[in-house]
Amino acid sequence: MNLIAVLATCIHVCIETNNNVLKRLLFDYAKKKISKNQIILLYIKIASMDENKPFYKIMDRWIRHHNGTIIHQLIHHDL
Repeated sequence: MNLIAVLATCIHVCIETNNNVLKRLLFDYAKKKISKNQIILLYIKIASMDENKPFYKIMDRWIRHHNGTIIHQLIHHDL
């Protein structure tokens, strides 16, 4: 699993749960860490996300339970 796939999954979960703060922070993180060509691939992966895969379900549950911690980490340690 690469960074683009993980980011796409997390951003899709944020879109589905209307978590706009975390979605924005993840997009900012992606723009900082990956190239512009990879950003295009990220958008394609987000648009074609399969919500029935086990990894998606794990990330969905993890983000729903720990979104405050994730936001805190992104604000204070990375961006």
